[in-house]
Amino acid sequence: MEPSRAVGKGGLTIPIYHCIFNQGSITHYLHEIDPDLLAQLPNLYAVCVATKVSGRRNVVAGFFVKTSYTHQDREFGDACRGAIAFMNEINPLLDSEFSLLPARVSIGGADTSPLSEDEMNAYIFQQYFKFQEVGQA
Repeated sequence: MEPSRAVGKGGLTIPIYHCIFNQGSITHYLHEIDPDLLAQLPNLYAVCVATKVSGRRNVVAGFFVKTSYTHQDREFGDACRGAIAFMNEINPLLDSEFSLLPARVSIGGADTSPLSEDEMNAYIFQQYFKFQEVGQA
């Protein structure tokens, strides 16, 4: 898998996980990335991808990226869109209108390893319930 490079200050964004939400369940995919490369990137983000249904937010997918950017960088959105291009199950969304809902994930201390598969599943589901509006009472 190729990393995403956004135009601007220069940086690197690597997808490590992505998922599709299926009415209360998820289908997820892990990406095999060199751990030494991941250790060089200081920021971990969980990002939900949402569309609008009848004016309400519908979270349809999510992903985790390790990146040199922060959500405050102008290039962050483009870097995330570049990462989506490498996710076959999500990249059709690039042809439609969608929103990115990022959450910076804190990795404790000097530990630069990404979260475990179970931790990513739990975290992205938490974000899904935080942002999902369609189907809520």
